[in-house]
Amino acid sequence: MLLMGITFALFIHYAGFLSRLGADEVTIGLIVGTGSIGSLVVRPYVGRLMDRLGRRPLIHAGNLINVVSLGLLTTVTSLSWWIYALTIAHGIAEAILFTALTTYGADIVPADRRTEGLALFGVSGQLPIALGGLLGDLLLRDNDYRTLFWVAAGIGGFALLAALPLPETRRSDMDPARGFFFAITQQGMSPLWLLSAAFALALVSYFTFLKTFVESTGVGSVGTFFAVYSVTAILLRVVGNRVPGRFGEQRVLVISLLSLAGGTFLLASAQTATAVTVAGIACGAGHGYAFPILYSLVVTRSSDADRGAALSGFLSFFPLAGLLGAPALGWTIRHFGYPTMYTAVGVVTVAVVAIYVVRERQVHRVAVA
Repeated sequence: MLLMGITFALFIHYAGFLSRLGADEVTIGLIVGTGSIGSLVVRPYVGRLMDRLGRRPLIHAGNLINVVSLGLLTTVTSLSWWIYALTIAHGIAEAILFTALTTYGADIVPADRRTEGLALFGVSGQLPIALGGLLGDLLLRDNDYRTLFWVAAGIGGFALLAALPLPETRRSDMDPARGFFFAITQQGMSPLWLLSAAFALALVSYFTFLKTFVESTGVGSVGTFFAVYSVTAILLRVVGNRVPGRFGEQRVLVISLLSLAGGTFLLASAQTATAVTVAGIACGAGHGYAFPILYSLVVTRSSDADRGAALSGFLSFFPLAGLLGAPALGWTIRHFGYPTMYTAVGVVTVAVVAIYVVRERQVHRVAVA
C-alpha cells in the first residue's frame, strides 16, 4: 500500500506536467476527468471479481497495469489522444489497486476495532501524500517530468514484487456475492454516499489544482502543503486512533469534514505561504479521520460477501469527482478565479454536512419512537 501509494501521490505534480504541454486549467480538468472514466467503468467489475475470485489476482493485475502505464507516460510529448489513453489506463490501475487493497485491509482488521484498525492501516496510504509531494519537488528541481515517471514506475515495480507473497483473504465459506448494485443500495448506505461525494470533491480541488494555484499565484509550496497535510493526518491516526470510538464516530466525522471545509476557505483567502501551510493542516486533519470513519461505516453496513462491491462503490466517488468535478472546478477557476472555486467547495461541504446531520437526527428520532 505504501509503495503503490507513492506512485499515485507523485501525480500531485501531474497538473504541472500538463501545463508544460500547453494545457490550461479547463484542459487539465478534462484530462484528469477523462482518466476517471476508466476507473469508473471498471470499479463495478473489480468489486464483483474480488467477491468471486479473491483479492490477490486483482492486486497483481493492478500493479502490472500501473507499472506499464507509468513507463509509457515517458513517451508523451504533446496533448494528443495518447495522453488521454495513458491517463485512462492509469485510472484503471488506481481503481483496481485501491479497491483490492482497501478490501484486503478490511478483511484482516478485527471487527471490534474496525475504525481504529482501518485508520492505522490507512497510514500506509496517507504517508505517500507527504512523500509524493516532497519527492516530486526534489526530482523536478533538477530533472524533467520524464524522470519523475521513471521513478514512479520503478517504485511501482517494487510494489508488484512486494504483493506477490500475499495470501488470499476471501474465505471459501462466504455466501455468494450478489453484485455491485445490490451492495451500494443496501440500507443505510445513501447518507454515506452523500458525504463521500462532498469529501471527494474537496480532495479534487487541491489534489488537482493546488499545483497550478501555487504556480499562478506564487504563494506557498505544493510539497509543504502535502507534507503537513499528511503528517497531520498520520499523527491523528496514530496518536488519536481511539478518538472516534471514545467520542462517537458520527460526531468526529462531522467535525472532520468541517475542518476540511475550513481548509478550503483558507486556500480561498491565502496570500502567504503560512496561510497555505495552515490550510494543509486543516485539510489533513479532516482527511485524517473522515476517510477511515467513512471506510469503516461502509464495511460495517455491508455484508461480508458483498464487501468488495460496497467498497468499490465507496471508492467510485473519488474518480467520479475527478470526472465531473475537475472540469467544473477548472471552468470556475478560468472565469472566477481560485478564491471563488475554493470558497464554493467549502460551501458545498458545509451544506452537505448540515443535510447529513439533520437527516441522521430524523432517523434517530424515528428509531427511538
